[in-house]
Amino acid sequence: MKFSVMMVLAAALAVCAVQRTSFAEEKHGDKFKSEAKGDAQSKTGVVKKVDAEAKEIVVMVARELTFKVNDATKITKADTAAKLSDIKVDDKVTVSYSRAGDTRTALTIAILPKAEKRSDAAERSAGDSTEKKKKSGDEEKLGR
Repeated sequence: MKFSVMMVLAAALAVCAVQRTSFAEEKHGDKFKSEAKGDAQSKTGVVKKVDAEAKEIVVMVARELTFKVNDATKITKADTAAKLSDIKVDDKVTVSYSRAGDTRTALTIAILPKAEKRSDAAERSAGDSTEKKKKSGDEEKLGR
């Protein structure tokens, strides 16, 4: 009798464990599966810290993430090879990485071009429209 009760309890625990894993996969989708397997992932964010001695960078995505950099990490800027020392705080980067437990190891780091400031673009745009108005005014004076 005790053996039967223990077998039923063991079976119930096994079913619960399987359902819990299924629920986690369903809730987190591919993210859960890829993190568990260690497949490559990618994040884009702003560099908050570069530590050349520790060979790591900290990038703000939705939160700060630390990426280890090793000799196999390929770093590029404008499609040309770059070094860890070329990465500066406030640079925007895309990091492709693998994950083993809590450690994220950068496979590639692409330093993205700096976005043009809105005020600079607005000034140029305003300058362009002023030039057009000036030209059209000159043409009216000439009778065109």
